[in-house]
Amino acid sequence: MTYETVTLKSNPANVVMSEDHKARLNELETLRTEIVSKYDGYTADQLTFKPEPGYWNLLQVLDHIVTSEKMSAIYIKRQLNGKKYPPPPGLKSRFRYSLLKVALKLPFRYKAPSIVDSTGKTPDLHILQESWKTIRGEIQTIIETTDEELLNLGVYEHPRAGLLNMEQALDFLDMHIRHHKKQMERITGHENFPG
Repeated sequence: MTYETVTLKSNPANVVMSEDHKARLNELETLRTEIVSKYDGYTADQLTFKPEPGYWNLLQVLDHIVTSEKMSAIYIKRQLNGKKYPPPPGLKSRFRYSLLKVALKLPFRYKAPSIVDSTGKTPDLHILQESWKTIRGEIQTIIETTDEELLNLGVYEHPRAGLLNMEQALDFLDMHIRHHKKQMERITGHENFPG
């Protein structure tokens, strides 16, 4: 994808994280620690229980969330480290993002993009938890060391919504986790979930 050149430079010495970004990061961290705490209480049988064939188990759900955040952080870093910066999200992206927000609130299953599909994986819980903590720290560092003007550009590209700015990207991460939190609750609430 080719973008117009935007003449903004990151100057970490003068960066002050916005209160909105700080609040969103705190919310995301609360969600992360809540999920990690719940997962610490599950047995191996509970973590690998699948409610039905073709459905993910708890470990695969967590792997999907962690992989999604990892790929998001990688993409954002690439966008901000490039020679050309992307434009701010346009009207089309904002409209598609609104549709995505509605879709994530619905109780439907969606096929994950192949790069973040956890089907068939057997992830290790402790590696996932440590990776998630590291990735979250990377996202915080990106925000803490990047000028607000740059963060308002389309630094993240969602496969269906298009370009999103950092505020929208953080909002998406929150909605994405909450969407899968419902999936976790369906798994643990299944009548055959191991006791």
